[in-house]
Amino acid sequence: MAIAHICLSCGQGLSRVRPRREPHYGLRIITCPRCERSCVRARLWASGAWQSLLRRAWVFGLIAIKVAVSVFLAAMTVLAATAFAMSDEDFSTGLPRGFLFVAAIAFVGLPVVTGAWLRFAFDHLDRVRLFGGWAIVIAAIILIVSALLGVGGQLEGMSYDTWTTSGIIPLATMGLRAIAPMALALLALMTIVSLAGIPLGRMAIAARRVMSRWHFRWLLKRRRLRRSQE
Repeated sequence: MAIAHICLSCGQGLSRVRPRREPHYGLRIITCPRCERSCVRARLWASGAWQSLLRRAWVFGLIAIKVAVSVFLAAMTVLAATAFAMSDEDFSTGLPRGFLFVAAIAFVGLPVVTGAWLRFAFDHLDRVRLFGGWAIVIAAIILIVSALLGVGGQLEGMSYDTWTTSGIIPLATMGLRAIAPMALALLALMTIVSLAGIPLGRMAIAARRVMSRWHFRWLLKRRRLRRSQE
């Protein structure tokens, strides 16, 4: 229904009158029920601007979701790798209680979910560049976090005197030596395991395509119904 549409001849309100499509030019013709004068209903610029704004908001929303999920998965990957690299558990007497469960979530569940998400969200990229670039970015973050943990004095066995007397560069080097090698090895393992999530990502892509086709057919059917009613 139009916001406001008044007949220029008799002043009859035509906002509730449904237009009919003119077959030659495709114009939306309105016939006044009182004086039977015909006029064209034009599309308001505000309506088009609002729809354009909604489309842009939808695109920016999708980008924000992709960025948020990717940042969350990256943070969880860095946390898992650095936490296990800094762990001082003694495995000589056996595995601690709940260790296998936490390890399965960190090094099996999280990488598989990450691989599925990367394949689903960035399907336009080559898999080698995608997973390789992801591993390089996470490795750079792990190196930065390891250096910061060394500077902050969070290393196991570091005394207070060592932390206060050493400079920033020696502390960062100690952090890199203590955390980075094991964390990077765990990252390599997680990257390999993440390849198992590619089939899940393909299934999600197929489901998205089916939903898109169904939605397009529904919109086309609704448009045809509106034209038939006009």
